[in-house]
Amino acid sequence: MVRRDNLIRRPKHNVGLNRGVQITDHLFVRVDGEYNTERTDVFFNPANKFAQEDISLDAYTLLNLYAEYQIPYFQAAVFTDIRYLLNTDFTEVYGFNTSGFALIGGIRFRF
Repeated sequence: MVRRDNLIRRPKHNVGLNRGVQITDHLFVRVDGEYNTERTDVFFNPANKFAQEDISLDAYTLLNLYAEYQIPYFQAAVFTDIRYLLNTDFTEVYGFNTSGFALIGGIRFRF
């Protein structure tokens, strides 16, 4: 039997949901959400001769929003992608930063 309760950075519970809706013939909107429970990571403490210590990483929730508008009579679409809408402060790997709120947008052409 394989023991799986010692995996670092793996939450006991992880839930992800997404929902996309075609609002009109030209407008599409999608919402993505993710929840991760508390989990453990390993920290090599320099104050203790780099001895391995377990550390707890907090639970977090992420929310993203995507919208796309197809421009009629052109092979083009205008889109925006909002990542980390809640601007949640979270840690995936101890000692490394994660990005905060991000707004991405553009125009996509098809030839």
